[in-house]
Amino acid sequence: MTSTRLTFVLLTLIAAWTWWLNRSPDGEPQPVADVQPRKGYFMSEAEVTSAGADGRPRYRLTADEIRQGELGGPVSLEQVRVLYNVYSPDQWEMTAPDGELSADQQLLELWGGVELLGHTQRGGDTRVETERLLVDTARNTASTAAEVFLDFGAQKVRATGMVAYLMEERVELQSSVHGRFQP
Repeated sequence: MTSTRLTFVLLTLIAAWTWWLNRSPDGEPQPVADVQPRKGYFMSEAEVTSAGADGRPRYRLTADEIRQGELGGPVSLEQVRVLYNVYSPDQWEMTAPDGELSADQQLLELWGGVELLGHTQRGGDTRVETERLLVDTARNTASTAAEVFLDFGAQKVRATGMVAYLMEERVELQSSVHGRFQP
């Protein structure tokens, strides 16, 4: 029985000693660290749709991961797929490993091996590959200063720099254009 009392007294002394070591010098309780809530968001398998002036969707963006560090800031994207000119038979489809959508959703930058596919009823399919692509949704253009590989039908072209006019089904190559055309 004395060993139980001795154990109880010893545990009480340890608890009092721990309290004494952790108390504040002025006797006031220590405030909990001021934790700022994280702003922004993170989503998996997300979709963003942006409407044009007529209210119809202009583009639909899907990504495996979407992160916004601060509300109202740019949005980081992983494994991106964009359908541009959604309800037209003449759509553009863009894919890239990474990208960033500006806060106002006017600029979309894609990088890491970008593929741009143009599906048109008149001219068939056009395929563009480049390392970086900047999509300006206000001007309906996709442009790059990087090297571009363009395939349309049996024709293959390599160039440096490009502007694709997404609503006009037109691609303009900037410089160092080299290609092979077959009848």
